[in-house]
Amino acid sequence: GGVVVARITAEAANVVTLQDVRQDGSDPRDLGLTILREDPAARTNTDPAQDPLFNPAAGYDPWTERQNYTPDGRRIVVTRFEGPADARIQRIWMVDADGTDAQPLPLAGRGDRDRDTDPTFSPDGTKLAFTRTSP
Repeated sequence: GGVVVARITAEAANVVTLQDVRQDGSDPRDLGLTILREDPAARTNTDPAQDPLFNPAAGYDPWTERQNYTPDGRRIVVTRFEGPADARIQRIWMVDADGTDAQPLPLAGRGDRDRDTDPTFSPDGTKLAFTRTSP
């Protein structure tokens, strides 16, 4: 019930960055890569029917971000929201395990407004499974 990563590099309290921690809970790190913009109402909301974490106000992102390490542990595959407040999209990116060298994955068949989520690698690292939602 406490803060895991006490220091963050985000530009504002509602900007979420990629974070990492070892399986035993040690070595929490903020990797500095912006993932989503949380609805500020999530900090004070007490009405579970509103749920601004998963149903945010216009211009903010839902907490549907997922991340996984590559099988060799050298890179992280992560979903990120990007674009202007009125046209946010969610795309899958690859980033080094230290948060550097972030690049979007050029996934076949992707439409302009698609949302790609839940990436995970096959055990041998040759395939990536994910979910795509198209408007």
